[in-house]
Amino acid sequence: MASDRRDKSIVAHLCNDFTNAVVCDSANGYKEFDTKIQTMTKKIQAGDVMNVKALRRAIFMARAGIGVNGKETFPLKPIKADVVSEGGLSIVHNSYIILLESHQANQLKMTKSGKICKFTQGKEAIKTAYSADF
Repeated sequence: MASDRRDKSIVAHLCNDFTNAVVCDSANGYKEFDTKIQTMTKKIQAGDVMNVKALRRAIFMARAGIGVNGKETFPLKPIKADVVSEGGLSIVHNSYIILLESHQANQLKMTKSGKICKFTQGKEAIKTAYSADF
């Protein structure tokens, strides 16, 4: 099955080269490439919290096959792709797996005004993540 091959590819990538990471930055959304993830994480300061720009960067890196150090790695395909037709226009929705720990998830739910967004899933989560408040 195609999903079995996809799952094996994801597991192989995670086991072989778990270097596709993004370090958040309060000024730019994410920190620029460095030679090592350890060097990048030492630059973390107060206010460097999880944000939508960092998530978009992580998805871009996975899709383009770019490792954390800027070197080429094999690209990851989405775990799911749906095609939705609206008004004669076909829109492709790609789904990726992003690993966040609970503190990062709470940071992502927090708006700039300090309010916690209602946690949602699916299409509503996408609408929340791409809202103007972020």
